[in-house]
Amino acid sequence: MLWGVLWAFRPVLWMVRWMWDEWVSTIFTLVVGWRRKSLLPPVFNPILLLSASELADNIRERKVSSVEVVRSYVTRISNVNPILNAVAQENFQAALLEARMVDKKLDQGLSDGSLTKDWLKKNQPFLGVPFTVKETIAVAGLPHTGGLVVRGDVVASQDAEVVNKMKKAGAILLANTNISELGMWWESDNRVYGVVSLRGCNVHFDKEWSDMQCAGPLTRHARDLMPILTVLVDLGTLQIFTMENDGNGILTTHMHSSLLAVQRAVTQHFRHTYDCTVHKGEINVWTEITRAILGRARHTIPSLAQAVLDILDREITFLKDQTKVLMGKENTAVSTSRMQMETQWKTLQMRVQRLLGDNGVLLYPSHPMLAPYHSESYFRPLNFTYAAVFNALGFPVTQVPLGLDHNGLPLGIQVVGGMYQDHLTISVAEDLEKAFGGWVCPSKIL
Repeated sequence: MLWGVLWAFRPVLWMVRWMWDEWVSTIFTLVVGWRRKSLLPPVFNPILLLSASELADNIRERKVSSVEVVRSYVTRISNVNPILNAVAQENFQAALLEARMVDKKLDQGLSDGSLTKDWLKKNQPFLGVPFTVKETIAVAGLPHTGGLVVRGDVVASQDAEVVNKMKKAGAILLANTNISELGMWWESDNRVYGVVSLRGCNVHFDKEWSDMQCAGPLTRHARDLMPILTVLVDLGTLQIFTMENDGNGILTTHMHSSLLAVQRAVTQHFRHTYDCTVHKGEINVWTEITRAILGRARHTIPSLAQAVLDILDREITFLKDQTKVLMGKENTAVSTSRMQMETQWKTLQMRVQRLLGDNGVLLYPSHPMLAPYHSESYFRPLNFTYAAVFNALGFPVTQVPLGLDHNGLPLGIQVVGGMYQDHLTISVAEDLEKAFGGWVCPSKIL
């Protein structure tokens, strides 16, 4: 009886979800969309358009000084940060002083033979190149609040390991950058530094949450993710899998047509360029049922019925547990739900690993929407699951920019690899960067 009622109301739930998304989009467009947009200043300095690897090469070759590079970025940050509010705490003076020391070291070492370019490339691949880190990552002497007001006066006493390794590689810290509160949301907004304007690693508690909140480096160019690619990847032999949505559940927004189109363009690229076989992922149960009614289904009625029951069971269990939490029965509900989720997590992790192995990647949407307005994400809270699922499972993921749409909003997909197969996702990212243009400067280049 219950299943019959739920099945009967499924179209209604879909309609409610669609109306909700349309209502949210309309409200935010009316309230925020009319505001005058602030344009970022144009880019005059070509140094700002080079990748970190190219900058490091030029500094080693003495085609440009580290001071010149650092000063270029200091100037750019000073020009755009009043608009973006992306920097939490700058480190400009110390960075310029360190850049002068790097130039002195290179001039003296290369002239007297105590340093060689090959040695520098291997041992200090980013010597003299500036970088930034999130404010949630500890940098000795800089604020380390995590975006929490109660930690407003906390200053890191030592560098985090990732910062220490970057410095050992010769990189120069310019600043730490704005974040969401404790890094727990998509939008960089907190009560310490405010929101990162759209105009233009976390505080861990235990191992489980550390695994689920692991974040990697952010670069404009894929080549900077692996300066020395020690593992060569033959993309022609790579197993490519693709999924275009999360199964069209009623709790997430329907996939935007521009994002769907660019993902299909990527799959066509691999088919035509490398003659790869691209395996398409999970079926859309509701489409298949329509085909079954028309006598054109590719799957049997019993299998479709089971798929429907599985989907409904997942969604109903989630809603039941959340209802118990709201009614004050959270301890039992959370305990039961936690055990079920841990079992599903382990099962899904094994299935994905078995699918991808050591020679497969999954192409999957990064998000179902284009860039939203400020606070719009609060009204579509479960859209974050597109990226969160692989973070929680612990698989390496490379987010790949694929240009801009007709409104200048960024497009992209995520490439997921099997355990410890980061070199596969990075190699795919490098290939897609060449094919689709990769990162696009948001400002005019003069």
